[in-house]
Amino acid sequence: MRIIFLLIVPFSICQAGICQIERPNKAYGEFTAEVTRSDSVGYIYDYTIKNAEESEQVLVAFSIFIKDKSFYNKTIPSPSTKKWYIDGLDKIYITGAAAGKILDLPPENGLSPGEQIEISFNSEGLPAIHPFYTEGFVEPLTDEYIDSLFKAGYTEDEIFIDWKEAAYKGDTISPRVWSENVDMGVFLDSLNSYLVFSCDTTWVTNKGICRSLQAKLDNVDKQLSKDKTKQAINGLNAFLNEVRAQQGKHITSEGYALLWFNGLELLEQLGGERTGGGKGGKKDKDDKKGGKGKKGNKGKGEMRDVRR
Repeated sequence: MRIIFLLIVPFSICQAGICQIERPNKAYGEFTAEVTRSDSVGYIYDYTIKNAEESEQVLVAFSIFIKDKSFYNKTIPSPSTKKWYIDGLDKIYITGAAAGKILDLPPENGLSPGEQIEISFNSEGLPAIHPFYTEGFVEPLTDEYIDSLFKAGYTEDEIFIDWKEAAYKGDTISPRVWSENVDMGVFLDSLNSYLVFSCDTTWVTNKGICRSLQAKLDNVDKQLSKDKTKQAINGLNAFLNEVRAQQGKHITSEGYALLWFNGLELLEQLGGERTGGGKGGKKDKDDKKGGKGKKGNKGKGEMRDVRR
């Protein structure tokens, strides 16, 4: 616990009589996520976590927000290239910390700028948009140094801020377990919000495709509002056909996982069956396995805000 505590305590740099407290937010995490579907384990989430080339700190910790209660104290295998301790925390985060000797800081398994690790886990939860946080190494403070900060006029709230405020933040995809009796309208609204977010970022990279996909979802909503389930199923299949056609082209792995698996779930809840476009209504053989989209935009977060 002491190592993790040290990671989130700020230190200060004094130049020309002016002190500025430095936070561990200069390790700019880049997350690439891919999701596949398995009959035996639900959804498999594969992540590449990289410390950006332009980072100014060694990346020594990360957190991924999730909505899956099964992750309470669940252990996740360490990356093959570096030793990290990874597990579930309080049912709402997957956390990782670089292993190292207490007196050997920063930990030797931390990620220098440009380095990366890969982790994988499975969940019954569908892909959803959630934040990630990364923390860089900062020098631990002595009690005497903390006292000097108070004497310099810093308040306790200014020195010891919440770890989420001190860390670098971005967006990725991670599991969300829905309730069994979720309203169809609520689920469709969520799918629509995933499309809007994907188009506002770079998870869907072509505005024409964004407009086309949006029109198809609007049509699904329209048909459901008229209780025309069959027409809604046809519209949803048209949406899924376009998502699959753009997989790896104008839709990244994150955008694909969001739109494909949530769209497929809605289709199944409506009692529909997947049909491939232009193939005489044949069922899509790859639905169970899913597919890996083009590598994503690495989940870059609020880098411009952090650097101000």
